[in-house]
Amino acid sequence: MEILEKSLEEKVKAKNPLVIEKYNPQWAVFFESESQKIKSVMGENAVEIYHVGSTSIPNLAAKPIVDMILVTKDLKSAREFLTSEELGYRYKGEYNLPLRDLYGKKGDFEVYLHVHRINNPETKLNLLFRDYLRNNDEARKQYESVKITASKEQNASEKMGTGITKYNLLKNDLIVSILEKTVFSGVCPRFVTQRTESEYFAKIRRNFFENLGIEDGSLLPDQNVKKIVLYRGVDLVGAAEITNISADRFLISFAWTNDNGQLLKKLLSMIEDWVKTRTKSQLLEATVGPSQARVYLNEGFIHPIESNDRYFVKEV
Repeated sequence: MEILEKSLEEKVKAKNPLVIEKYNPQWAVFFESESQKIKSVMGENAVEIYHVGSTSIPNLAAKPIVDMILVTKDLKSAREFLTSEELGYRYKGEYNLPLRDLYGKKGDFEVYLHVHRINNPETKLNLLFRDYLRNNDEARKQYESVKITASKEQNASEKMGTGITKYNLLKNDLIVSILEKTVFSGVCPRFVTQRTESEYFAKIRRNFFENLGIEDGSLLPDQNVKKIVLYRGVDLVGAAEITNISADRFLISFAWTNDNGQLLKKLLSMIEDWVKTRTKSQLLEATVGPSQARVYLNEGFIHPIESNDRYFVKEV
């Protein structure tokens, strides 16, 4: 009977391998050890290292995965250090955060290392969230309850269509409400991964092209398209679509923010930064609305075709 029960337990874990464990003080000890190891190898290239996520919050049950943020000056140099034999991290991708590199490693504990450049507001977001839960017992208990409930959902660890696990999506509403309490107001771009983001993006895209009186649609396959939303704090304030149209050309199919001023400037700057960092493109083209022309011109775009007042271009 004991063998049968163990077999059944293993089947359940195989179907839903997401496990929440009681808080383990060794998570913090491991973080200190691993962060010192990274600093010793990377030197000044490791500007700051923070313990974040659930394992950084005393008395909070968590998945036994130690989340760390590494702040660096240069993502490319950081990758060379992190994937070296000395540190042994594996690059996992960008996922939903533009210009965030995610790495993983398994050892005494599994590590997710989130690498951000200096002044990326995502770092402050994570620290505010962590510190709020560290200092608020009621919020911590509520978050733990939601985590445990979400972990027990069928296929909780399964990635949804946008690449985010069902478990993480089920936690999102509470995370947003906690961030509202922290008064986080940073401006953060995200690739579309959630239903609310997808619906917002579709509405903005449709309105943009309807206002221009031109057809809304892309002839290129989805893998050539990046769908972006812009947050200010927890509020959606903009959207953009960038399309890889050739080896050295990217097109801003549309970009819109609710002020078409400073926020649009930030969004365009982020897009240019991403294209420079992630691609070998030399030309950034754009479809521009009449009220946006001044911002594009101020950002270094030019208007080379007199007969097409919607087309702007910039060398990057």
